[in-house]
Amino acid sequence: SSFLSIELGKHQLKALLLEREKDVLVVRQDLSLIIPPAFVKSKIPEALKDFIRRYGVADRKVFLTLSDPGVINLKNAVFPPMPAAELVQAITWHAKEEGALTEDAVLFNYEIVKEFEDPDGAKKVAVAFSLVNRKLLEESILMLNRIGLEVLHVSAAPLDTPKVLAARGDHPQSQMVLHLGYSSSTLVIYK
Repeated sequence: SSFLSIELGKHQLKALLLEREKDVLVVRQDLSLIIPPAFVKSKIPEALKDFIRRYGVADRKVFLTLSDPGVINLKNAVFPPMPAAELVQAITWHAKEEGALTEDAVLFNYEIVKEFEDPDGAKKVAVAFSLVNRKLLEESILMLNRIGLEVLHVSAAPLDTPKVLAARGDHPQSQMVLHLGYSSSTLVIYK
């Protein structure tokens, strides 16, 4: 059966109607809009309702990916290797020390990007973690709920991209991803 994957970015909307065929996800339909700032709150629900009607989407459960830097931010840090529970505490402490963790911005998730040895031979882990604006996340989910969608899973685009690139099977030294938006664009190089 088909299901929806939605990405909300800064002034942009991407929606995919996906279907699993054996071990592969197939894109059945797609929607990509860049929206002027004045119309974001009205245009996103309107466009999604039209997409759902046009393609007869029956399953209202969706996977939501966030890429708007106003909602979610990606940070990097290096730590010595440690158990997962301690790593969460270390990331939280690091984010507080940086001033990135606030009442509104909370730790969302993290990925160990790389394990390596520093020049002195000490083992280290490079971690990418995301902080989410709790209020804006709740507003995004509520907007989708109002049009009859149920969010099953929320993820951060910058943390998903390395997984998608790794799943391609080829592993060059580095890969570049360009996200084009209405008022800003980002270029990310993954090594």
